[in-house]
Amino acid sequence: MWSAHHASVKNTFEDENLCLYQVDFNEYGQPAWTDGVLHVGSLVGHPLITENRQNDLETLLTSRRTAYAGFRHAEGAFCCVHYQKHNRTLSLITDALGLRPFYYAQFDDAIVFSTTLSVFAQLGINLTVNKDAVIEYATLGYYLLDHTPYMEVKCARPGTALSVSTSSQIQLVKYFDWMNLIGEPVDTEHAVDSINSDFRQACEKYAGSDSHVLTTLSGGLDSRLITCELVRQQKEVSAVNFSQADTQDLIYAREFAASQPVHFSEVTVDDTQASSVEIRLGKYWREQMHPQFDKVSRPQLAWSGNGGSVGVGFVYCGDDVYKAACTQDKNRLAEAFIAQQYAQVPRSLMKNASYYQARLKQNIVRSLAEFDGIPLQQAYYLFLLHNDQHHHLAIPYEKVDEYQMEFCVPFYSWKVLRHTLNVPMDELRRHKFYLSWLDKHYPEALATPWQAYPGHIPCSLASTGTNQWSLVKRRRWKSKASLTACYKSLSYGKSAGIRRAMFFVVCALHCLRIKNASSHIAFVNKITKWNTKMAS
Repeated sequence: MWSAHHASVKNTFEDENLCLYQVDFNEYGQPAWTDGVLHVGSLVGHPLITENRQNDLETLLTSRRTAYAGFRHAEGAFCCVHYQKHNRTLSLITDALGLRPFYYAQFDDAIVFSTTLSVFAQLGINLTVNKDAVIEYATLGYYLLDHTPYMEVKCARPGTALSVSTSSQIQLVKYFDWMNLIGEPVDTEHAVDSINSDFRQACEKYAGSDSHVLTTLSGGLDSRLITCELVRQQKEVSAVNFSQADTQDLIYAREFAASQPVHFSEVTVDDTQASSVEIRLGKYWREQMHPQFDKVSRPQLAWSGNGGSVGVGFVYCGDDVYKAACTQDKNRLAEAFIAQQYAQVPRSLMKNASYYQARLKQNIVRSLAEFDGIPLQQAYYLFLLHNDQHHHLAIPYEKVDEYQMEFCVPFYSWKVLRHTLNVPMDELRRHKFYLSWLDKHYPEALATPWQAYPGHIPCSLASTGTNQWSLVKRRRWKSKASLTACYKSLSYGKSAGIRRAMFFVVCALHCLRIKNASSHIAFVNKITKWNTKMAS
């Protein structure tokens, strides 16, 4: 199963062992499907071995017979399917970070797989809740390990290949190991030059022969750096900003755009957290038929700064977390991480809250243990890549059939990120390394004010406007959304795991503006996202 919408299927293959449905909206302008005498193969995303994903697909299918050698060179975000007709063997392979993962489940003698998780709930199959996963999503915003909301369904881990034959025995192979990228420490100047070279090459492969490109542009550094590189490549750039009025995110993007030869568009939104920028851009760009739509070389392919703030800026490594990591004690680090992320299961709202909180900590420790053998500071960095960043695009891509857009994400290239692994972690924190990179190779990115993260190196230029972090702190859930969350919680019965009477009171106080219960409402809304039930 390759897509949630059968009616949109463009490529299909069926025999007595396999039913394969593939949707391609032609975002890249390059096909990614082959059906020959020996095999069937397909892609979502772009492996980024070369500029051409169809050529990349042929390379990957050939290399499949040599222990996934070709896949270890792929630096893009992609998922590949390969079916060998002669021996009836199916292989599924996700990229080095699992940014475009496959989800899979075994029911009796059948293997069901998809690149979207929502498919499984539509198949009429009995699914049971994965309680650990639901709590992880509600507290952290993503799942750990190979968890999904359903016990029966697993998510492919980064750099993983699955193989299954007519015997229906699943074999998992880790073809890409990030720990192998760790070598001798390098000085900052050398790492800055190296990451710059690989970043530019990744951008060149994504851009190909495009003359006019589309990108998001916020008030931060990530999309700004991408814009600088695209301008240097002499691409005509159309940039879109989605922000609240009078915020730094808008003001700084506007000021930077004015300093560059770009076509800049502003879209005012009430709540930047209500939807991902990928979904916003896809819907806005298509539905509004932007004046630049037909001028962009590939109008359904956009550039995104995802991966920069975590991978290069190391934003989730506050002082307490870093100090805990330096002790080399995984339990202590897990506790510091939970505190930093405010990842608390509210006892007033959840039955067995203490148990779920303990399970969350245990699974964080398990996730960190995947990287035993290296200093815990580096293990924590890889933990973020393999969990937080691994799932970062999963939510927007669940709705890719609706907005029909793909994204160029050069910050996620393993060739780019490998240089951060050998920089001292304390040099990587607080955007220190990132700013050194920009200062040397992209000084134009620092010529106008930018929005810095709290606790990180502040912008050196005069600031104005409201920053998004203060907006997040005072944001309230709207009454209608709060009542919807309340209704959803009530519909699950006694086995929901939510203290329904208490939550009803909390929602009532919130709607009457007696109390701001936004964090509790958000927690319960995530608990009920997948229409699953928690055992009491």
